[in-house]
Amino acid sequence: MTDAASSHALSASTFKRLHPQAYFNRFLPHAFRPDGRPLDDDARAWRDVSINLGSISTASGSALVRVGETTVTCGVKAEIFEPSVYEPAAGCIGASVGALRPAAAPALIRC
Repeated sequence: MTDAASSHALSASTFKRLHPQAYFNRFLPHAFRPDGRPLDDDARAWRDVSINLGSISTASGSALVRVGETTVTCGVKAEIFEPSVYEPAAGCIGASVGALRPAAAPALIRC
């Protein structure tokens, strides 16, 4: 790749990040998506989709979803906690939701 071509690729990537709406709007008049797939209902426009439910055995509910070359894993864990001895009438529900990797899965507990 020449210096001019790599400079152009970098500027396109930067343009996409800074102005995503304008980036995608450049493809619409040509009836194509940025990845080269047509916008119409042509079979070439559709990507393979697969859904695997219950993919995380320790979660209350989970799924692994694949659309084309994109894969997302999501898990939900819910638990009802017993009230403390100091506040027997106040219960607590805890929930943890995660997507992709543990770093993107902060725990959420509301008491």
